[in-house]
Amino acid sequence: LTEWYSGWPPGRDELAGPAEGILELLGREVKRLGGRADRVFLGGSSQGCVLGLDVYMRFGLPLGGFCGVVGRWPSCSDDLLKEISPELAERPVRLLNGKEDDIVDWADASSSFAHLRKAGLRNLRSVGAEGVGHLLGEREGEFIRSFLAEVLGREAPEETSSKEELRSPRQK
Repeated sequence: LTEWYSGWPPGRDELAGPAEGILELLGREVKRLGGRADRVFLGGSSQGCVLGLDVYMRFGLPLGGFCGVVGRWPSCSDDLLKEISPELAERPVRLLNGKEDDIVDWADASSSFAHLRKAGLRNLRSVGAEGVGHLLGEREGEFIRSFLAEVLGREAPEETSSKEELRSPRQK
């Protein structure tokens, strides 16, 4: 799958189908975790970030957090910002974009993130990487590892050197 939807910026109709599938998946995962939505984290890159932000705000329970790269808030989803629960307002949302991105304009993305903050997401941090476009390279992995270390309360690993380090404690 190389794209989640067609059209830019996406409208509600473009997001609806893919969002439905992700919402169903999230529902199964939360049920598997005994209703602990706070243990489920969502993320995405580019179109996946745009769609992921919509789903993150649309899901009926506050998830643990969101990590996105080279995306933006879809304005077609502004209706979701009318009532943000106190729990969701405090969950970590971390976003990374390249300031030289010719696909997702940094000024537009930054403005959309400010819109989310104004709506009540108090724990949202966005970063615009200087001299970087839509392809973030190693910065993407570093950003994701940093997010996971933050939400899991651990120090971010410098580099993963083996498949053994990628396994969960139950798999080792």
